[in-house]
Amino acid sequence: MQEQAPLFSQAEAELENATRLYGEEARLALQMGEAIGGMRMGEKQALLLAKRETREELVRLIRQAKELDMQAACHPVAPEPLRTPISRGLR
Repeated sequence: MQEQAPLFSQAEAELENATRLYGEEARLALQMGEAIGGMRMGEKQALLLAKRETREELVRLIRQAKELDMQAACHPVAPEPLRTPISRGLR
């Protein structure tokens, strides 16, 4: 998104904000993996998931990620359509 932002100056700030939010969401996903001892699902992860505190931590991280995702996906309606090279017939 950061690479495309300069091409769409009207949406540049919005795209940069969405990029930042999705980056934070990715960081939370990594923290979820750390909470269960890795991204693979083996005995170690199953034992950690059996613990209430692990599941509560995952719920907390999931809710944070959900909020970031909602913020990143929610954007104001542009007052006029964005004019892109493709919409103008340029390629």
